[in-house]
Amino acid sequence: MRRVCVISVTEDMCETEELCESLGYDIVFVVLQRRTRPQRSSFLGKGKLQTVSDAISRCPVDTVVVNGEMEPLQHYNLETTLGIACIDRLGLVLEIFAMNAHDKQAKLQVEKATLLYNLPLIKEWIHRQKSGERPGFMGGGEYSTRGYEYFIRSRLTKIDDELRNMEEESARRSRARRDRGFHLVGLCGYTNAGKSSLMRRLTEEEVLVEDKVFSTLSTTTRRLTESRKDILVSDTIGFMSNLPPYMIQSFRSTLDQIFTADLVLLVVDASEKHERMMAKMDASLRILRPHLYPEQVMVVFNKTDAPRASVEECVVNLSALNDIHNHISVSARSGENIDMLKDAVRQYFRYDVPMHLRLPQSSGTESFVNWLYENTDIGDVARDESVRISLLCRRSDQDRISDEAEKLGGAAVTYSPAV
Repeated sequence: MRRVCVISVTEDMCETEELCESLGYDIVFVVLQRRTRPQRSSFLGKGKLQTVSDAISRCPVDTVVVNGEMEPLQHYNLETTLGIACIDRLGLVLEIFAMNAHDKQAKLQVEKATLLYNLPLIKEWIHRQKSGERPGFMGGGEYSTRGYEYFIRSRLTKIDDELRNMEEESARRSRARRDRGFHLVGLCGYTNAGKSSLMRRLTEEEVLVEDKVFSTLSTTTRRLTESRKDILVSDTIGFMSNLPPYMIQSFRSTLDQIFTADLVLLVVDASEKHERMMAKMDASLRILRPHLYPEQVMVVFNKTDAPRASVEECVVNLSALNDIHNHISVSARSGENIDMLKDAVRQYFRYDVPMHLRLPQSSGTESFVNWLYENTDIGDVARDESVRISLLCRRSDQDRISDEAEKLGGAAVTYSPAV
């Protein structure tokens, strides 16, 4: 077990402690310096940094864990001053990614994120070399840092090519599923919210369930049980707040399984304190919002059987705060309300609203018609001066279809099946 100490400028160290626990690290001691922001060149002030050095001399550790994100200069100065490997929050996340990456795609995505994380550090070491200093890179002895930077950029190009081929293959499989009439439900949420446990309940199949952050990196897809329709459920990587854009982009091919889903179940850990619960949900929604309509997202409050569950307080603020009105409370552990959740998913895919559209002949109309073929049950299409379509749609899509028809200069009519 690796012995570590944690240095921080804030008292909130829960997430960093969870990351260390998932890696099996033993936190020997913690050094806290209350500051409004980290010291620019070395994260901690000079005096507190000496305190850390003295503590390490008395109680040796293998690594210094920084509760936050280090700039390259801070990383360089910390390792040089303390003479020991230093790692920040993002470094811990990448170590967990590497530990849990099992298939080729996940391993490539982790390697890409790690290389992008190391690249600014390499540039800092190059700068130090130009200044006349010749340190070893990352405590590993003297390095040809220029050669290392060239290697990183070359390797990133190869990884991007391989991931692009995998994305194209994944897109072909997704199109094939849709052509066969399958609907896709994406499970997502903050890491360790209980997505894999919920996946097991929904599909009644064995999937990896661990009480650790980022235990799932690769996409796992199974069929929803007890459903007449062909509904698939995908569990994928968990979210985390304040991840840099390059890290999210590195896992874009995995996240696309969520962004292209017909329905997204956003899993929220209801056993946590209200403020922490809402902060995690907000972090998740910031990732989802640019890619999904609000009606595509159903919030699932999980772990409602836990003693601390305070779901009602969160539900009261949910609609106004996040523009999401579809939510349900469940317990993946006890099975509470799981059948209700299954019914809600099946209901979402019911095409029970008849509509008739009259649209102008235009390129925008053709794009919209393609969307309708993928997301509704089209009964009849007639083309003359205009395009006339009869279809059945989901209630959740009704307003969107009407709005789009009006934008194109057409009209939509919803009518009763009895007429």
